[in-house]
Amino acid sequence: MANRVPLIVDSTTLNIKELPSGDNLDLSNSGIHNAGVITATKFVGDIEGNITGSASSITVADESTDTSCNVVFVTAATGALPPKTSSGLTYDSANNNVTIGGSLTVANNISIGGTIQYQDVTNVESLGIITARKGINIGPADAGGYGTGIGATFSHVGDFITVGVTTLTDLRIGNANSIDIIRDEDNMASNDVNALATQQSIKAYVDGSAPTGSNLAVSADSGSNESINLATEVLDIEGTSNEIETATGTNKVVIGLPNNVTIGNQLTVTGLTKTRTGINIGPSDAGGYGTGIGATFTHAGDFITVGVSTFQGNIDANGNLDVDGQTDLDVLNVSDTATFSADVTFTGAANNVVWDKSDNSLEFADDAKATFGTVPDLEIYHAAGGDSIIHHTAASSSGLRLRSRAFTFKNQANSATIATFNEGDACTLYQNGNARVTTTSDGTDIGGTGSLKVPVGTTAQRSSSPTDGDFRYNSTENEFEGYSDGAWGAIGGGASETDTSVSTTSATAVYTVAHASYRSVSLIMQITQGTAYQSGRYMVIHDGTTATIVEESAVATGSMLGTFTAGIDGSNLKVYVNMTSASSATVTVIPTPVTV
Repeated sequence: MANRVPLIVDSTTLNIKELPSGDNLDLSNSGIHNAGVITATKFVGDIEGNITGSASSITVADESTDTSCNVVFVTAATGALPPKTSSGLTYDSANNNVTIGGSLTVANNISIGGTIQYQDVTNVESLGIITARKGINIGPADAGGYGTGIGATFSHVGDFITVGVTTLTDLRIGNANSIDIIRDEDNMASNDVNALATQQSIKAYVDGSAPTGSNLAVSADSGSNESINLATEVLDIEGTSNEIETATGTNKVVIGLPNNVTIGNQLTVTGLTKTRTGINIGPSDAGGYGTGIGATFTHAGDFITVGVSTFQGNIDANGNLDVDGQTDLDVLNVSDTATFSADVTFTGAANNVVWDKSDNSLEFADDAKATFGTVPDLEIYHAAGGDSIIHHTAASSSGLRLRSRAFTFKNQANSATIATFNEGDACTLYQNGNARVTTTSDGTDIGGTGSLKVPVGTTAQRSSSPTDGDFRYNSTENEFEGYSDGAWGAIGGGASETDTSVSTTSATAVYTVAHASYRSVSLIMQITQGTAYQSGRYMVIHDGTTATIVEESAVATGSMLGTFTAGIDGSNLKVYVNMTSASSATVTVIPTPVTV
């Protein structure tokens, strides 16, 4: 500080005018008075007077142990303002409590985690909702505590809700009467204008009161108004025949509809009518409802019934009839095209017929018949567990006709042909896929490598009216025969061999034929005895009494083994062998008989 004046003092006023920058001024045990601005980086000690300017921070001391601190306020937001404080607002820094000696006005909600104790204060004003987590205790205006009544007026427009017990000394609800008690008094003897009654006492009073002198005004759609004296008169509630019925019950009158309702004029229903059982609507010209329907439905929308609707007359549906559930019809007459979009079941007494939509087929159950004609004359059906049958049942001479240019009959597997019939061409019968009988333009061809079976019968079984060309096998003569020129005759090449075993030297018959049918016979006869053989040709003729046999030729491998004779035995012509030796032998005969 050399060559500098450390302090400039006004010699007239003795005030300090300037202090060089960077120097300190120590005024310990003295004071400083200044009419202008004092600028310093730090002040130590007390300062009196106004302080202007701004500070980025204020250093404060820890006062957490103080139990009572005043709060400092200012009167405006900015400017040189005097500080304000009051003992009505103190802060207990030791216990974190704020004490307000006057009223508290809050523009928004207050959230309080503890308990609000409101006593000896005139008003609590809140523009929002006050929510209490436990309870609100409000003491009377004239008492130091809050245990005897409520000393506040609630003018809230909405709900006032309390959870728990609310004790009110005086309750006033929109009128001049103050409610100060709730009485449980069955006879209402107090007649107190400032009391409310309990539900139990009201019920007991009503139950025990007689309606003496009370009148009940009654009015109806028609008739004059009536007044019923409840003490001396009884109100009679009556129904109308077939329309309304009434019945009394325990403390009640039941008014309902009878099972059958009669409506003399029109019934107008503006909404949906649902019935759980049925609606019977009679004709307009009859007392019952057995001949028709005497009502017209002009509803533009749906007519819906829930349950069974019984229509004992006709139903005339000019538009579509949409039935989603089951429809049971005794008789259905369809005068125009009918379309069934799903399966249709025709129920029989025991067997049904079903149109199966998914199979595109009309399915007949076993023994369900498709019949034709008025009798019926034709039946087609499949017997249960048996055959499929086409039965022409007409009793007249009519028959079953199948008309086509060609018919083919196949086996069940459709793998083999059984028969074919063609218009103007061959008709063929097959056996196991092989043609056996085929018609031609001039006859019939027989196929196969086996044989053709012809009629077989005795002479007595011949046709009684044969015609030329008949052919059969005669089992009596053991030969084929044909009919021509008015007579039956043997057909050559068909004589059969017969073998007879012989082991005796006595005459043994080896050929027999009816002598009334045959006059003569040519025989080739052969004897086999061990390794010896004999064969010859013989002619036999008879006159019905005596038979003659002639040996035309005979040859043997050694000595002759036997001879042959003939005779009449009853109705037969017989040829015998007479063996030379009784050794076992076989005689074979091939006959060619000639008829009488």
